[in-house]
Amino acid sequence: MVYVALLNGRTMRAEETSISSVEELRRCAELELQVGLAALVDASGNLLSSSSTLQDAGIAAEDTVMAVARNVQVAAHPLGVAFAQLRSDGTVVTWGNKEDGGDSRLVRHQLTDVKQVYAAMSAFAALKLDGTVVTWGDPNQGGSVGAEPGGVQQIFPGTSAFAALLGDGTVAAWGDGLRGGDAAPVRAELWDVVCVAATSGAFAALRGDGAVVTWGDAQRGGDSRQVRQQLCGVRSVCAAESAFAALKEDGTVVSWGHGAHGGDSIAVQGQLRDVRSVHASSAAFAALRSDGSVVTWGQPSLDRSGNLRQVREIFSSGGAAIGGDTFAALREDGSVVTWGDPSDGGDSTAVRDQLMDVRTICMAVSACAAICGDGRVVTWGDANHGGDSDAVREQLTEVRQVYATTAAFAALRQDGSVVTWGDPFRGGDSSAVQDQLQHVQQIYAAGYAFAAVRLDGTVVTWGAPSYGGDFSLEQSLDRRDFDCVQS
Repeated sequence: MVYVALLNGRTMRAEETSISSVEELRRCAELELQVGLAALVDASGNLLSSSSTLQDAGIAAEDTVMAVARNVQVAAHPLGVAFAQLRSDGTVVTWGNKEDGGDSRLVRHQLTDVKQVYAAMSAFAALKLDGTVVTWGDPNQGGSVGAEPGGVQQIFPGTSAFAALLGDGTVAAWGDGLRGGDAAPVRAELWDVVCVAATSGAFAALRGDGAVVTWGDAQRGGDSRQVRQQLCGVRSVCAAESAFAALKEDGTVVSWGHGAHGGDSIAVQGQLRDVRSVHASSAAFAALRSDGSVVTWGQPSLDRSGNLRQVREIFSSGGAAIGGDTFAALREDGSVVTWGDPSDGGDSTAVRDQLMDVRTICMAVSACAAICGDGRVVTWGDANHGGDSDAVREQLTEVRQVYATTAAFAALRQDGSVVTWGDPFRGGDSSAVQDQLQHVQQIYAAGYAFAAVRLDGTVVTWGAPSYGGDFSLEQSLDRRDFDCVQS
């Protein structure tokens, strides 16, 4: 036997008598481990040539070789209409709507040595190894960084702006100045920042001392002066579309922003104790307490959680990035309770008997898909936007993950095949590329399209052609990294 191991400890074994070359061993390991592998390395750290035989490479029975996973990153905003692919050589390829980030030709020469790509709704920002930033897309929505910041450690995208955390703990922002792109008014307060959250028009920076600093549209959480004295000892910040909720170290919660959309939690303050986590739809929040109970506030029509108990996890269709109005609570016994807009998934009574032994839930804007322990999928909500999966029900078995655009779903099965349903224009119809959707490792979603990365590094796209569903080969694609199949 020959063993192939990943750095995380996962290992596969192969009979060396049935495999003659390093390339065959790599492909066999990819299929067994379901991870794209760029190369194999021997015990001495030497890269094994794919054209070598196992004997020429010095690989004998009982030897273990290390596998180097393929570095595949694709960035897209949940409401965006473009994708950006970070290739293994540190360059970037983009596709989709040109004005909203799909065309990066003007900065292509700068897109080298990139380590991470971030997406706002109409622009992208690439963080390079040297800490500099390259931007493209709509210049008014974050596509133009202006005075380029240096020493950037991490970037936090909003809807129309970006906030960059610098190595000295300060923050630089750019994009729509009225929606968080201008942090100058609070620059003196932005020190020792550890993370940043964003609504659709404002940012909230959490400092190491537990204080929170906000800027941007006051009606979307950019003005926190009324609760400034309470914003101390904060552990994390959760964002809805127009409001923030801060979870404090003592288990209490402070909220601000648009009052009717989650910014006003006065009515439930007495219940906001011993909170474990906070979750957001577009216009409401749900707090999960340590005893498994749930407290909700925000848009009145969403406040239907009642006396929920024994809740393990909460899922939502909204948040700051995408305008959904539904919550789903996964209980300890694997059952599900939903609330919110009844037509958009808030009413799951029609499938309640099927929602047993649920493992996780994926939510589009107006529909939901639950993966059960046996790998089957249960859907509900707007039938035209993914709530009705009857047409593909027989195929929805052994599912390991489900992904969503704004109105369609894609299920990745254990064998690497993909099943889609929902609005055809937004990714619900993958028939044009179905024969290519094999050995898929990961799926990425924008607002109107999907991009699937296969084990061999090839990318398959489908959905609205102009909004990311058609990966143009005219973007000088390096076929050594991956090829692309388009719908």
